[in-house]
Amino acid sequence: FRRTTAAIEARDRFDSMGAIESVRVTLDRPPHARSVGALLFDAIDTTTWLLGEPELTHAAARVADQSGNPNAALRVRIGSIAALMRTGDGRFAQISVCDTAGRDAAEVVIHGAHGVMRITHHGFDLRDRRGKLIDSLENDPAGATDLKPWQTRIGASLKRIASGSDEGRVDVDTVLCTCGAIMLSARTGTAESPATIRRALSGA
Repeated sequence: FRRTTAAIEARDRFDSMGAIESVRVTLDRPPHARSVGALLFDAIDTTTWLLGEPELTHAAARVADQSGNPNAALRVRIGSIAALMRTGDGRFAQISVCDTAGRDAAEVVIHGAHGVMRITHHGFDLRDRRGKLIDSLENDPAGATDLKPWQTRIGASLKRIASGSDEGRVDVDTVLCTCGAIMLSARTGTAESPATIRRALSGA
């Protein structure tokens, strides 16, 4: 999501919000567009871009493969995942992802010290704490093409990644460890830490 045109344009207005205090990410996709695991990766890539690695995650999930097996690999599971994450300095992020939503929709809401920004695939709007519009952008995510909107966005993201632009770089270690902590929390019902996942993977 953070490599979409709307998110890149919105980034130039972040200073107007002041320090980021909280983030909410919602990603919905119809079946077979993207897996719930891919959506989770995308959501965490977005939150860590904005807030950094969380200290703790607390999550819930309703996911299984087509046969109903909840223990299948995440890449073949379908369903919904929700999580609340807290950073060491008290900021937080909420995510909700679903690949059985029957629609293609995304929304990121960023609360800053001086304003609130809402970003979708169609653009963004920035408002002050009283609701006054400060800045906005509207675009056509599909453009003049026969491709579906999500196909167009994936193509644009791949081009940016191939070009080596800053928007294309992903902190894979942080994102995967956070995803691991979320799925572990969904299983245990308790808060889990990406740092714990990292230590387990390193054998420490």
